[in-house]
Amino acid sequence: MIVMRTLVRLFAVWVLLAGSLVAADLTGIWMGEVAGRNGEKQDLAFRFQTVKGEVTGVMFGDEFDLPVQELRVEGARVSFSVTNVNFYDGKKVRTIYSGVLTGKTLELTKEQAKAADSGKPKEANPVIMLKRLG
Repeated sequence: MIVMRTLVRLFAVWVLLAGSLVAADLTGIWMGEVAGRNGEKQDLAFRFQTVKGEVTGVMFGDEFDLPVQELRVEGARVSFSVTNVNFYDGKKVRTIYSGVLTGKTLELTKEQAKAADSGKPKEANPVIMLKRLG
């Protein structure tokens, strides 16, 4: 009976670890669309790669690519931020992405990091569906 319980526990740990390893495979190029100005569709793409055991990433842009910062992968949960500089006023804008990785789909929400609360009610962040290329 004790041996059976031990085997069941070991199997459960193995399943959790195996699931984490499969779900954590973020490497590759991920593409999708978000609503842009005036409701127009805007492409969104990221590339994640593993270098010396560490996952790094970039967000592709029209003019230049932006590095992904604060990247965390915990099982199927993914979170990271991207900092951009506003072209018109030179202010830095930090966007936080978080979501779930399931196979070839990465479901993210994004929100702008604010220095101070504006007092306005917070809008619900739409889900961004990204698909892995290849």
